[in-house]
Formats: sequence, structure tokens, C-alpha cells
Amino acid sequence: MRVRVRSVALAALVGGLLAGPAPADDGEPFDERARNVFFHRPDSKTSDLIEDLISNFSTGSVADRTRDRHELERIGHWSVEPLVEALIEAEPPIRSASALTLGNIRDPRAIVPLREAVERETSHPYVAGFAALALGRYRDADSVAPLAEALRSPKSIRILRAAAPLTVARIRSPEAATLLMERIREGEGDTYVKASRFLALGFFPELALRADRPEPSETLRKGIRSKRREHRRAAVLGFLVATSHRRDTRDFLLKRLDQADSPSVEIPLLVGLSRYADADTTKRLAHVAARPGDEIVRAAACGLLVTRHDPAAMSDLLSILRKAAPATLKASAVVALAGIDDDDASSAVLDRLNGKSPVVRGAAAVGATLLTSLTARDEALRRIDARLRRNAETSRDVRANLKMARAVLRGELATPQWREVGADRVFGFLFATYEDRLLHLVNRTAEEVLDEGKIKNLQTDTEILPGSGDGGSSGSGGSSADDGTETGDGDETGDDGGQPGEDVGETPPDGNETDNPTPVDDQPTVEPPPGAKAPSVGSPRTSAWQELRDLKVELRREPYFGVDDLPAPPPATGPR
Repeated sequence: MRVRVRSVALAALVGGLLAGPAPADDGEPFDERARNVFFHRPDSKTSDLIEDLISNFSTGSVADRTRDRHELERIGHWSVEPLVEALIEAEPPIRSASALTLGNIRDPRAIVPLREAVERETSHPYVAGFAALALGRYRDADSVAPLAEALRSPKSIRILRAAAPLTVARIRSPEAATLLMERIREGEGDTYVKASRFLALGFFPELALRADRPEPSETLRKGIRSKRREHRRAAVLGFLVATSHRRDTRDFLLKRLDQADSPSVEIPLLVGLSRYADADTTKRLAHVAARPGDEIVRAAACGLLVTRHDPAAMSDLLSILRKAAPATLKASAVVALAGIDDDDASSAVLDRLNGKSPVVRGAAAVGATLLTSLTARDEALRRIDARLRRNAETSRDVRANLKMARAVLRGELATPQWREVGADRVFGFLFATYEDRLLHLVNRTAEEVLDEGKIKNLQTDTEILPGSGDGGSSGSGGSSADDGTETGDGDETGDDGGQPGEDVGETPPDGNETDNPTPVDDQPTVEPPPGAKAPSVGSPRTSAWQELRDLKVELRREPYFGVDDLPAPPPATGPR
């Protein structure tokens, strides 16, 4: 077994070689190595390392495979040709991982081989889809034609059909828009393939919105009014993406929120409303946070109040602290109260510095730095000092946040990095911008349409949902703790049981917006039994699951959509 060169030494080698050639003196022989030229071919040790890293794509743990892909990305230029060769000739797990890695390296030499992989692959379930996603990262407009050709083939495979709308959403050329509408009109595909198209539609506002008013087009409206929550969620997010530059959608969002009956749809609608700074919207968010209901929805609404600093929310926020509620919800309420300039709000924050729950005490430490009253800030500093001096804090995470808060209150630290208390994310997302929140939901939904909820846990190779094989039943996943995502929908194969072009479960396009049928898929679900060949939870992984896990790791590390992908405002018109 070859000895692997450590990444630090390799980075130094690559950094030195990338420095570029030094000028040669006239008349002197030119020595490439002495003058630190970028070599067309790597030295033998680096070549051997690249070969080892690629060969490891089919073995090892999640962490090992992830590290190997990242190492190849750091090597960069020299990795491209071996990765292209592996994409063409290696076994399927290596080909899939090579496509992911080439997409992240962004070297133009990979574009044509990736196009060919999309067109050529008709047997392995992941290679063509991963190659299509990689082409989307390049935003390669010339890839639309081969992608269209592959999709028209009767042998095109499911993950390619789910990936293609995401790919064209990043390319966003006229040809890409044409292909997306062609696939929507064709109508084939399972629930997640169709959801992918509704989500992608939002990146083409001219297709997603009506021309005469800030409402979805008939095509997108079909998704918003679907009986499938996956469709509704994706279509609502598509609408938010399409209107990301507009400020006239509040009435439509409120109407849909009144009719929403699934957390996975309510949360995007709340995020969409949060861009409006008026007191009425604040009251609506605060009411959702305070009323009995889904805890994830309540926490999401409460988190959206943190940056508003609006007294209109104070009554509901205080009621959350007085009543029985999850600790994470109370923690969000504490931080939201801290930014309100009111004595009662400040007192509520100060009192929680000695609360029973560690996450609430941690929130009070965060909130102490947001207090606006000098008197309240001085009192917070006094209480924090006293608690730290007495060693009264038993939680290491809370103690770290108390020390950070003390430094901020003393003027010694301007940008604190708050530590999460426990397993739930509370503080890391409370101060996110509207675009960050929207893109978080968009990227999680992109993961879902590609993964169908099969991979439940990214930490090991053994946390696999029973019965979630490509040929068996799709598992019923739970809700995500950070975004309210619901995954899994029972058995989803083919065309949802309907004929090509038929959207089973859709309400008729009668224009009646008050019509809100009971979704057939939002009933309580039961975990299905394992499929005939599906591994049980805790069993060793097989290559059938390796590719999806690697895809999900990469999408978490480098989300597919970023701020640059959001549609730009239309050009200004009229006299200057």
C-alpha cells in the first residue's frame, strides 16, 4: 500500500509550482525546475497520489471518501485528466465521485467529457445525473442540447430527470427555459422529478409569474395548489425565488399561509413574509410563534422575529416564556426580545441568565449583547461576571457564550462566534439574511428531490432508512430540525400512478384560490417494511448507497444555488 503524502506538504508543493516562471537572463540555459515553472505533468509522487485518491472512491468511509475528493480539488489542474479518465472508464462509484469532483474543480477541460457522460450513460442510476449537476456548476449553456437529447431517450434514468431542472436553473439561458417547459408539458416523472421542475421554474421569472400582477403563472400555480406537499413546497419556493427582487407579494403570501396545512409549506411562506418590515407582518409572525401548533413552525416564526426589533411582537414573545414550550423555542424568543427597546423585554432576558434550561441560558448570553439600554447592559455584565466567578455555570457551551458575551459588553470583542448549546442549531441561523434563509430552503429542497430522503444521517455509512432502495418503497422520513422539511411519501414510482402528462391529485385549474383540498399525502405515515433487498438500519453500506451519500455531503459543503443564482431585478424603465 502506498504511503499518502500529507495535504500540508502537497499544498506547499502545488503552491510553489503555481507561482509561475521567473524571467530568464539572456543567454542562459532555461531550467524548468530551478525557475519554478508550472509543469504540464506532475511529478511521479503526485501522480501516484492522484491515482490512489481516485481508486479510494469505491472504498473507505464517508469521511475518507470526502477527504480524498477534497484533496483532489486542492491538487486542481493535475487531477483533471485522471478524473476524466476515471469518469469514462472506471467502475460506477468511481465515475460518480469523479463527476462530483470535476464539478467542484471547475476546469473547462471537464465540460465535454461530462456532456458525453450525460448522453452516454443509460444503465447506472447515478453517473448521468451527477454529470448533469456538475455541468450546472459550470453554467455551460452548450450543455443544454446534449441534456435535452438524453432526457428524450426512453432509457433516461430517474436521477437525471430530477437533476436536469436544477442544471438548467443554474444555466438559465433561453434554451434552458425551453427545455424546462418542454419537460413540464411532457408531464412524466415521479413526485420528486415534478417537484424539481416547479422549484427550477422560479429561476425563470418570465415563466413563473403572471405578467399583469405579482402572482404565479398558471404553470407554477398548478404546483402551489397540488395535493402533493412536495409539489406545494417546491412551487412556493419557486415563487419566492422568482419574486426575490419584488416587494409586492405580501397579500398573496398571506392568502396562501391562511390555507397552508403542512409545516413544509408554512415555513417557506413565513420566510417570504419576513421580508416585509411592517408591524402587521410582525404580529402575524409573532402569533404563529405563540399559538399552539407544530413546534418547528413556531420556532421558525420566532427566529424570523430576531432581527425585526419590533415592539409589536413583545406580548406574544413574553407569553412563550411564561407558558410550557420547547427550550429551543424559548431560546429564540429570548434573543428576539433582547432587540426590543422595552424594560419588560430587557428584564425577561436578564432573568433567563439564571434559567433552568442550558439553551435558554445560552440564548440569554447572546441576547445580553443585543440589549439597547445602557442600564440593562450594565446589569447583564454584572450578572454574567457573578455567574462566572462563582463557577455557577455547569454547561461548557453556555460558559463559553457567557465569556463571549462578557467580552462584547466590555467592548473587547466586536464579532462574537456563538457556540450552539446542545444538538439543535439555534444561534447560527438567527441572524441570517432573507436571501440566506431562502437559499437554505431552496438547497434543502434540491437535496430532497435528488435523494428522496433515503440518506437520513451523513455521519456514518450505516444510517440508511429501511425500504428506501431504488426498486423498493420510499421511506417516510421525519421533519428536519432546522427547516421543517418533510421527506418521504410512501411508494413513489413511475408517473404517480397516472398516465403520461397527467398530474394525479391536482385540483382543476378553475381559478378558485380559496379552494384548499385536504392533501392525501399529509396524513400520518407509518415506516414501511424493508424492501426485499434493502439493508436495515445499522447494516454495512453497499455501493448502492455510497453515491447518494457522497452527493449529499457535497451539496451540504457547497450548496448548489447561491445568491448569484437568484434572478436579477428587471432593468429600469422610463426617463432617467
